[in-house]
Amino acid sequence: MRRAFAAIPIATATSLAAAPLDFQRYSAVTMPCAEIEPAYPASAIAAALRSELEALRVDCSQPGWDGYGAEPVSLEAYQAALRFIRSLPVGTPQPEIGADPDGCVSFEWRKSARCTLLVSIRPGYALDYAALIGTAKVHGSEPFFGELPDAVLSQIRRVMAA
Repeated sequence: MRRAFAAIPIATATSLAAAPLDFQRYSAVTMPCAEIEPAYPASAIAAALRSELEALRVDCSQPGWDGYGAEPVSLEAYQAALRFIRSLPVGTPQPEIGADPDGCVSFEWRKSARCTLLVSIRPGYALDYAALIGTAKVHGSEPFFGELPDAVLSQIRRVMAA
């Protein structure tokens, strides 16, 4: 993808070389974050999850996609789910991906009916999780800024180890 940048006049360019750069002044020259290709973990599972997520986004993009008035998966929820996929450590077992009626994207790790974890990614910077491991029930909400919260990672490990 090619992007055009405004040319800096030669006189300005030579004066920049002599003076220290003011990064705040020239930071607007960089591309917006949404246009930069992210560095996903190099794994077949991450690629499969991204492909499933894209299919989910297309299938659930209209209001009432479930036949009962569900909210569509928004661009913000889709982008948050991509950040979640990026945050999963290489080697994490592949979860099932689904859409919630409120427009969120969910990831589920299930070993059995009594050993399961559901993580719901909300648009913005939060995620909710609920786990059932035997008779133990764990749930909570965590802020999510692109790094997998320790509480969620430990629940993934508990479910997969059980």
